Amino acid sequence: MDCTKKRYILVKDGIIESISESMPVRQGMRILDFTGFIVSPLFCDYHLHFSVSAVASSGRTGMILLQNGIHKVCEGGDSRRSGIEMKKLLKGRLEVSAAGYAIYKKGTYGKAIGKGVETVREARGLIGRLCEWGADYIKIINSGVFQPETAKITSGGFGPEELGEIVKHAKGQGLDIVCHANGDGKIHDAVSAGVSAIVHGLYISDETLDMMAEKGIALIPTANAFASLSLMTHDREAQTNISRAIEGHLLTIKKAADKGVKVLPGSDSGPHFIPYGKAYHKELAFLQKAGLSEEYILSSAVTSQFRAGMQADFLVLKGMEIEKVFIRGASFEEGNYGP
Repeated sequence: MDCTKKRYILVKDGIIESISESMPVRQGMRILDFTGFIVSPLFCDYHLHFSVSAVASSGRTGMILLQNGIHKVCEGGDSRRSGIEMKKLLKGRLEVSAAGYAIYKKGTYGKAIGKGVETVREARGLIGRLCEWGADYIKIINSGVFQPETAKITSGGFGPEELGEIVKHAKGQGLDIVCHANGDGKIHDAVSAGVSAIVHGLYISDETLDMMAEKGIALIPTANAFASLSLMTHDREAQTNISRAIEGHLLTIKKAADKGVKVLPGSDSGPHFIPYGKAYHKELAFLQKAGLSEEYILSSAVTSQFRAGMQADFLVLKGMEIEKVFIRGASFEEGNYGP
């Protein structure tokens, strides 16, 4: 994305008719001048969660996302498959790529966002059912979570051979695999197995980042989600551990981008302390704090590139701050939210 070049976008009946370097002339044409601003395609939140409460207020949830410039979301699993339901409820308004259940090793972390399995055979069966239910990709949990009180990662995940077989089976069904993983050992196992993306990725080594770059595996670092843990504790040591983890994670994000790993913004929204929309923009700010350029961040955030024939959905930005949201060529307001 080149944010420095001036372009003219001609919109007719909610569709982009042309993109050119010279101003088109049409009878009755209305001109909107955004000189000094960036006109961008809408954003994708590459990692969030929908719950039963989000389903119950699906219209409001969708509107909040759209008001924040988010037109596509990748739903990372829920114990009741709420993402698949949201995909149906928001059809025609937002694009939802749903995992349905996150698959986790029974007895370890993952109960709140997925369904546990004990064997590879059970995992294969669950993948088959997820396909029948309309899942777009497979989410696998291969570690626990960051524990602020100890600065360690809790237990969770599969053995390397189990994980490799599950990933191989999912790929055989033509599905991408996004893997929740923290701690270099568990991340390394996921990368070796050939997943499509790592979510969270706390404590990645340089060697594992090199493997991710070589294999084209993306990183969705959810830095703001880690920072939001500070809202859940008043313990000084825990607060210090969170700050140190964030500091190291931001260094990792910059290293990843420098090595050629695609860094994608994901808010991990869903919990009450990580609100939809607002948390996504905090994540963009963390990527900027990590040292990624505005151009890199916007290129990673957008759902697509402008082209003739596409729906005229776009953002008007000042830096990375949203000034206006346009849907099918019209300025977005609560009253025009709908198919």
